[in-house]
Amino acid sequence: MKLIDLARRHARNFGGMTPAIWVVAELAETSYERVVAGSQDASRDVVAKAAELAKRYQGGEPLQYLLGHWSFRELDLVTDVRALIPRPETEMLVDIALELVGKSVGYVAADLGTGTGAIGISLAASGRFSLVYMTDASAEALSLAAQNVQRNIRVVKGAVFLSRGSWFAALPDSAKGRLDLVASNPPYIPSAAVSGLDERVLYEPRSALDGGPSGMNCLFQILSGAPDYLRRGGSVVLEIGEEQGEVLAEVATSFGYERTSVRPDQAGRPRFFSARWMG
Repeated sequence: MKLIDLARRHARNFGGMTPAIWVVAELAETSYERVVAGSQDASRDVVAKAAELAKRYQGGEPLQYLLGHWSFRELDLVTDVRALIPRPETEMLVDIALELVGKSVGYVAADLGTGTGAIGISLAASGRFSLVYMTDASAEALSLAAQNVQRNIRVVKGAVFLSRGSWFAALPDSAKGRLDLVASNPPYIPSAAVSGLDERVLYEPRSALDGGPSGMNCLFQILSGAPDYLRRGGSVVLEIGEEQGEVLAEVATSFGYERTSVRPDQAGRPRFFSARWMG
């Protein structure tokens, strides 16, 4: 059996031909293009493993966990149940973060609730940051982030500092008043809505999804804590739920932030909140 025929066999099982080809290419340790070319044979081991992964996928496990790694911007990240799967929306958050700081170098940033490390490593890879703090309350997630730092160490241009703790409690006192940027994709789904999420999303850590009764507990904690750590003119950028932007803008203004903004994701949904701290 050719690899392309194996992909065709499992196209329905994996939700389409494209993801089936990705899985088969991964199992055969070859490229997507070589599978499509149709000349390479599938070993018995690859056939058996494809059937096993198809069964797991049909049981609700996300493709990103089945493959064990996933791309994010220029990074290749290990992905497993220790942390939230990096998504295209969060790539946009990194773009906004880089826009907010500007094109100079030597900035200092914090990626709070780093998970896989997608945001923090992307910032460190940009060449604009001399130091990026990457924190998480979960020891398991932080170990995954450390693994991904090492996996992508060749593109990391600034220093990274990983520490465990809840939001700003994980940062050293020396970070106070020093940050140019606080970035985070925190839990922002209301507790009552979590159980209604897609079955594949529910494979991900609940702690990375559940934002409390309103979904905004963590967002408020970050906004209230950031002024102690931001330098004058520093910015906060957060990934948010589509109904949360207006309330966050009001709260941020009451805290003393300026230049609040809510921006859409690729689908046009309000997804990113940013504000500047002028002291």
